[in-house]
Amino acid sequence: MTRWELEYLLLFGPPENKLELIDGKTPCAFPFVDRVQADAHFTEWARTLSRWQGVADPPARWVDNTSVKQFGGFTLTQHRRPIRLEVPSEISAYHWAHGCFFDRSLWPGQPQGFESGFESPHEHSRIKLNLWSLFRDAAEAGVEGYGIGGVDISLTERNALQPDFFFYLGSKEQHLIGGQYFHGRPLLVMEVLSPFSRAIDRGPRKEIYRRAGVPQLWLIEPLTRTVELYQLSGGDYRLTETATIGQTLKVPDLGPLELPVDAIFQTGEDRPQSGVVQDERSGWAIQSDLIVGLQHLILLGHAERRREIWNNQSPCFLPFGSADEARHRLDRFIFEAARWEDQPPVAPVSIEPELDIATVGRFHFSRHGHIVQMNVDVEGQMYRSLLDLTANRGAWDWGDCLSA
Repeated sequence: MTRWELEYLLLFGPPENKLELIDGKTPCAFPFVDRVQADAHFTEWARTLSRWQGVADPPARWVDNTSVKQFGGFTLTQHRRPIRLEVPSEISAYHWAHGCFFDRSLWPGQPQGFESGFESPHEHSRIKLNLWSLFRDAAEAGVEGYGIGGVDISLTERNALQPDFFFYLGSKEQHLIGGQYFHGRPLLVMEVLSPFSRAIDRGPRKEIYRRAGVPQLWLIEPLTRTVELYQLSGGDYRLTETATIGQTLKVPDLGPLELPVDAIFQTGEDRPQSGVVQDERSGWAIQSDLIVGLQHLILLGHAERRREIWNNQSPCFLPFGSADEARHRLDRFIFEAARWEDQPPVAPVSIEPELDIATVGRFHFSRHGHIVQMNVDVEGQMYRSLLDLTANRGAWDWGDCLSA
């Protein structure tokens, strides 16, 4: 029997990546093919929640044909097959996380002259929609393949990503898991750069695509209205073209298909203006006496809800208002991770100025100035199995409980 640890439920359990807050709680759900597996996981996850929250593991209550356990603000419910976890969330942390990823002053890697200021997530979404529309028109004109964005690709056995847009040659069905999720190497990947993702897309994501052998990587920069086309050559990406407004880019390996840059950036929004560099951050993003538990980093630390796996680790990021606040939050995260893993807490180790690291079992923490990052050990191959399980309708048998 495959054993899924509790972190899989929190990382990949928000239904359809809908990170909602309902009566102060975020729901997560996990499917199972039979009740024996579900019961075993309900028991094990209850033990983990008991340790993590520092409370006793209570007897289950029978409510509306479901088995329910309460751990402080957490509610764990066993339905006929799926398990549902309601996770308490601090509302101010929830609001902060929904805006911080598009604030350039919070993230490294911004273009010169654009070091601060906000960008519109709506423009980012419209650019992705434009890409989908352009490739849809190409398919209707006879280009054979399938393009989409914002959904999971089980890229390799160690990596699962959610590109802004990707395109597979041939029919869609030959690249699907359970008829719903994608696997394998696409012909091309397109990433629309954002304040959070600029350093990521040019760094670890680019390296993952390179090592997986993705032939083309397109980086789309809304700030300068430019598109960079990288092609894999000799195992490395080589920048072969850069285009801007008024120009057209031919798509390699797709015959006559050409993309007008104007059409990519046709969003109805003005070009973002350059920003003034702000002084070093010195405030607190979230009221200092509020506890921001580990669940906030796990659930909220994903820009655009992209819950990815990089080399068998799932990365989570949250910026805070200052380095002091980040140190304070990191101490809390480490404390809770130690209880989760049933290990003694550890103190962060300073590697260099403004860089601290700590490892607690499967949780690997680092603090870069005001940013806290956590990489959680997971298995990309197990995630591929989870996608197949998620596509199985029978694994979502909720029983007679209509409220689920």
